[in-house]
Amino acid sequence: MMSSEPHLTSDNFCSIAIYLYGNSISLESVSALLGLTPTRSRNRGDVRVTSSGSEVVQKIGFWEYRVKVNVDQASSSLFELMDLVKCDSLLGQAGIEKAELDIFVPLESGDSESGFSMEMPSGFLARLSKLGFDVVVTSR
Repeated sequence: MMSSEPHLTSDNFCSIAIYLYGNSISLESVSALLGLTPTRSRNRGDVRVTSSGSEVVQKIGFWEYRVKVNVDQASSSLFELMDLVKCDSLLGQAGIEKAELDIFVPLESGDSESGFSMEMPSGFLARLSKLGFDVVVTSR
């Protein structure tokens, strides 16, 4: 019998991203602070043209670092990514006003039941809190 419950397939990938926001964020200083090169970044006031030809003005600066990993390796990849962050606090440095750690896990409908589980030990959560991260986990 086929199940209508969503499940993860073994070849699914998820993404883990660090998002840092600020009206006066210094993109170069953030990169130096973290020792990472962003996958995307924009300063407040930057103008970009959408695919439809409309101009959009960036309302707040942001710095993003995103990795795509196999779902089975999400926990270890998350810990490895956060090990790269060598500072003790992000908020207030280099113009950073908000920090988010985003974990996206895609779900698909299929004929077998499986699931996704990620354990974050209290020490790891304490470090995220000290750094100033809000954690966002999305599955769809």
